[in-house]
Amino acid sequence: MGTWWLWVMRGHEGRTLGRLIDARVISQAHHCRLLFSTGHFRENRHVFECAAGDILDADKGGVAFHPVDFENENHARFFAERIRPLMDGCIQPPVDWKNAVVCNGEGKGLLTEVFTVKAGSRCFVVLDVF
Repeated sequence: MGTWWLWVMRGHEGRTLGRLIDARVISQAHHCRLLFSTGHFRENRHVFECAAGDILDADKGGVAFHPVDFENENHARFFAERIRPLMDGCIQPPVDWKNAVVCNGEGKGLLTEVFTVKAGSRCFVVLDVF
């Protein structure tokens, strides 16, 4: 049973991290770890904690991230309904949203949205697959 769990969970983490690498979100030499995942199939979300240096810069071929426009009703609602509850449910201590820097971009070659959340000294990446 332990071998099966290790094969499924570690394999899932590796495949999901592979998606971030293939989408040019994080570097090949990363220090990310999967904190939470909603599933293995379609329409799932994954939360990673990474070192800030793991995220590829746009000028080095990475995803172009832009601050989330919380004044835009669609952006604010999408974040409030899908991303924030996901992160609030799996990150301890909770993110101080008043001081967090939230950015998003589109994963290259995937039907995804990718968010980065920088909160103090911590950096998170959320991969939303649809």
